Amino acid sequence: MLKTPDNRRADDQQAPQPDRSEVTDRPPPARFLREMRTAFGLTWDHIGLVVAISVTIAAIILAIGSIWDVLPPQAWGMRGALVVVLWSVLMLLVGGTFGVAWQICAREEVAWGDLFRNAARLWRASLMLSILHLAFVFLIGINFRFYGHLGLAGQLGAMVCLYITIFWLMMGAYQYPLIAAQELGALDDPGHQARRGAGAALKRSFFLTIGDPMFAAELMGMSLIVFAIMLVSVLPMMICAIPLLAICSCQGARAQLVRYGVLAAFDTGEPPPDSRAYQLDDRSGPSHGTGREV
Repeated sequence: MLKTPDNRRADDQQAPQPDRSEVTDRPPPARFLREMRTAFGLTWDHIGLVVAISVTIAAIILAIGSIWDVLPPQAWGMRGALVVVLWSVLMLLVGGTFGVAWQICAREEVAWGDLFRNAARLWRASLMLSILHLAFVFLIGINFRFYGHLGLAGQLGAMVCLYITIFWLMMGAYQYPLIAAQELGALDDPGHQARRGAGAALKRSFFLTIGDPMFAAELMGMSLIVFAIMLVSVLPMMICAIPLLAICSCQGARAQLVRYGVLAAFDTGEPPPDSRAYQLDDRSGPSHGTGREV
């Protein structure tokens, strides 16, 4: 039997319509200000631990650095060895700090002793990542110096090197948080262990950066500001600069991993932070539906 327009309209009205309030499984995108507000709140909630870690790092570095003054002036080999030891210890402590920061962002119970336990677990990947950073600085410095003597072509080459450096810094905002996440087992699946090491962190940081360049740029800018404050003044370093930088970076990295479904979001029993949830498109019919932000 042929259907008239009236019959088709009646059938459409009787067909089951999708629930417009149905929320898809897609998590909301990471919002930089929201994540930084959460990071600063977590820092304040753990302010005692943050200060203790900062003072511990400063005391250890100053204790090792004080040996420099008692060495003979011409003992360049010993001074070079001391620099290597100082850098290695600093990287171990940085790795331990990021391990503690990741546990804080994961809402786990942490204590002062976790600084050293995480440093022992992350030392290999942390040191390797620091070596890769030093190698990058060395290579990019050679390229800048080379292109600086080449006129217009050199300016173009230097511009390319500058873009590469900025992108590397954007990746760097994720690298130590990813080291902490993968070495502490946060990225493991049941029966499958995620890849470990500095190389795996570099690969993951690359994909997170190209997935949301603006968020990575904002996280890099915040990290550079905190790092600059730490360099020009001793007081912020003694109070909370290094742990604050670690917590902000870990919170940003965790938000991106949640966005891409690598980690599960915290179940707070509340709607998404910005009440504009991902809902079914009003124009979608019973046989097809697309998600959009409304």
